Amino acid sequence: MGSERKDQGREVKGAGARGTLIGHPTLSYVQTEGPAKEKRRDSSTKEGREMNNIHIDPEIPLEQQIAFLRQSYFNFKFNVFQVLRDTLGDEGTEIFKAIWSKTVSEGIRKIGDKSFAEIKKMAGSQDRIFGFRIERVDSGPYELQYVVSFCPYLEECKKRGMNLDICAIIEGIEMEQVSKSLGELTQPGQMCKGDNMCRIKLRNTLGR
Repeated sequence: MGSERKDQGREVKGAGARGTLIGHPTLSYVQTEGPAKEKRRDSSTKEGREMNNIHIDPEIPLEQQIAFLRQSYFNFKFNVFQVLRDTLGDEGTEIFKAIWSKTVSEGIRKIGDKSFAEIKKMAGSQDRIFGFRIERVDSGPYELQYVVSFCPYLEECKKRGMNLDICAIIEGIEMEQVSKSLGELTQPGQMCKGDNMCRIKLRNTLGR
C-alpha cells in the first residue's frame, strides 16, 4: 500500500480509486494473483512487442496508443448513455444503469473471495490505467481512504457540455454494489458536486 512510483511525471502513492476495488471484466489479467505473483510475457520483435498477448505496435508511440484506447473507452460509454437517454428518456437511463450494474457485479465476482487485505492491495491499478490521478491514500486494518484530484469522467462531461448525471449514476451503482459485497463504500467528497477532490472511503463492514 505504501509503495511509490512515477506515473507520467507525477508521484503516485499506494492504492487508487473506486473502479479498481470492483475490478473490470476486460482487465482481469492485470492482478489476478497479486503483484508478486503476476505472470507476464514480454517478447520484443522487429514487428512489435507482445505483453500478456497484447500487441504493441512499434511504429506508434506507446503513449499515443494508451491515449487512444482510453478515449475510445470513454467515448463508447458516454455515447451509449447519451443515445439511450435521448432516445428513450427515463427508460433509457434505467437501461444504462442496468448495463453498468451488470458490469460492476461481474467485476465484483472476480474478487469476491478475497480478503479485505487482498482487496486493498489490488486497489489502484484500473483507475490509474484510465487516467484518474491519485494524490493520497490512508490505510488501516479495517478501512481504506483515498483522494482523487483528477477525474476523466468529469473532464469528459465538461468537454461534451453535459450535466453530471452520468457521474452520479456510475458512483451510485458502484457504492451500492461494493457496499453489499465487499464492504461499505462512501464518498464524502465529490468533484461532481462542487468539491475540489473526490474523497472515497471503504470500510471492512462485512468481516472479510
